[in-house]
Amino acid sequence: YISSFAQSGAPPFKDAGGVLVVENNEITTFLNDTNSGLEDLAPNNPNYKSIRINGTSFDNQSNLWVTNSLVPNGLKKMNTNGAWTSFDLSSIMINLNQGELTELEIDRAGSVWIGSRRNGVLVFNETGNRKKALITEVTKGSLPDVFVQTLAVDRNNRIWIGTQKGLVVFSDAEGIFDASIYDAAPVIIEDDGVPKKLLGEQPINSIAIDGAENKWFGTDTGGVLSTTPSGDETLFNFNKDNSPLPSNRILKIRVDNSNGKVFFATDKGIVAFNNNVAPFGDELGEVYAYPNPVKKEHEFVTIDGRNGTHLPRGTNVKILDTAGRLVHETNVEIGQEIKGGKVIWDKTNLAGRKVASGVYIVLLTSPDKSETSSTKIAIIN
Repeated sequence: YISSFAQSGAPPFKDAGGVLVVENNEITTFLNDTNSGLEDLAPNNPNYKSIRINGTSFDNQSNLWVTNSLVPNGLKKMNTNGAWTSFDLSSIMINLNQGELTELEIDRAGSVWIGSRRNGVLVFNETGNRKKALITEVTKGSLPDVFVQTLAVDRNNRIWIGTQKGLVVFSDAEGIFDASIYDAAPVIIEDDGVPKKLLGEQPINSIAIDGAENKWFGTDTGGVLSTTPSGDETLFNFNKDNSPLPSNRILKIRVDNSNGKVFFATDKGIVAFNNNVAPFGDELGEVYAYPNPVKKEHEFVTIDGRNGTHLPRGTNVKILDTAGRLVHETNVEIGQEIKGGKVIWDKTNLAGRKVASGVYIVLLTSPDKSETSSTKIAIIN
């Protein structure tokens, strides 16, 4: 489901915005104000139509949630039967006449987090019709700015919020409705021993999270920054001078977890980066290593699940020589965090030296020790 933001000044208004439904790389349905609960912002003007959809997301019940900007009830839900419901968020908006909504994300408790251009972050949970807003006021959000362009929810249910004046993180999503003080906070890093805010006061246009929980930030003027899950260590920093990015203005970042690629949409075109990160698997099944045999010119060998599967978070991996001596050991979550559900081995032993030619046995055990798997690696130096 792809959101569409458009307007048209003449009938038949076929380019006036809505939601595109894409199946097998083909558009099968175009949802707009004629066949869905989506609304035109000027329904009484026969010569103008604009349906402004900025965000779409599915909850764990397969309901589709949509932000429909500049209409009275801008949060929409389509259930699995195709029935639409609209929700009124006006009671938590500080600027009612500037109700343009941006992205939305759904947290692990089913609450919908909505960015906006003038109203901060709007939070809604259908159970109990609970609502709250994060704004710039201290104790009520402490956002750097009320213009929130992008949001992302990580595995720990932290809400990463990108504003026009920097990045903040809200760490207690489940407690948001009951808290009297509910402030987001910047990520503090050290730069040559000096504490600084991650990304400073740069406008953040997009946030994405890959299969290993690494964070990707697209800025308005500074290109792309990728960090470890907590944000305290930089993995990549791309701009038009050190990468194929055609521009430093990043409009959107999306991750394809089926192959690990990260796509960057800029104001001058789209490029992809092969991140080599896999999502964590659910079960420990058959595994293999590649390349195999591993020749002298191969710097690394990858251990992964077969048939498109990947290693579960917390999997223990031991590599032994044929005499049964431990050569290398790691944990998928701790030792290989930035690669997600696969292990990258650099052919070194516990002492940090390259191993000799021979056959090596890989033993894998699931976190609860209920599942095991194994494979072999042939190394030719």
